[in-house]
Amino acid sequence: MVLISKKTKLAVAISTGLLLMTYILSIAIDLNEKLTLLKYLTPFKYFEAKIVMNGNGLERKFIILSLSIVIIFPLITFVFYRKKDLQV
Repeated sequence: MVLISKKTKLAVAISTGLLLMTYILSIAIDLNEKLTLLKYLTPFKYFEAKIVMNGNGLERKFIILSLSIVIIFPLITFVFYRKKDLQV
């Protein structure tokens, strides 16, 4: 998030807001069955404890999605980091 803004306080606020929004989205998905397609937008739905504890294991699509995110976003960060002048 520091890449979006040169100010670290704003980056922390944006990151916290994004985390809160994805958490609220996961709760909304639990409350409304029509929103199940949105489960790909929130990491809180990738590996739910109730599914894993019941012996159903981890879903392959969420493992692949998580690995893709972990690989792609740091690469994007390193590309844009070279162009930024950060104020720390």
